[in-house]
Amino acid sequence: MKNITRVVGLLALSFVLSAFKAGTSAAIDGNWIGEYTSINQSVPFRVHFWQENGVQKGAITLSDKGSKDLPLSWVVVESTRVHFELVRTSGTLVFDGVLRNGVISGDLLYSNLRGSFQLAPDDLVNL
Repeated sequence: MKNITRVVGLLALSFVLSAFKAGTSAAIDGNWIGEYTSINQSVPFRVHFWQENGVQKGAITLSDKGSKDLPLSWVVVESTRVHFELVRTSGTLVFDGVLRNGVISGDLLYSNLRGSFQLAPDDLVNL
């Protein structure tokens, strides 16, 4: 009886953890729009996040650079932390933020330059 209780408990815990993981990632899936700022320059950009085979993926469009749907090299969502990177020949843009009140905001690092960024769901921005 003790073993059955343990197995049921482990199954329940596994279900809760998998639901939490899916729910966390699903919180960012979709289209986002925002801007990043560094050295008195603001750059508008869009990001699309999705799940593929259980892995969080993303693509970014940099409006002023004419770059569209560039694949993000690394997208990590842990609880409310959101991290993604864009590798370019000129260097890597590293976005490290927090999802709070439906907005992702945080720090941007590009070579030795530091800045900040903010993203909101596309459907909220276009209202």
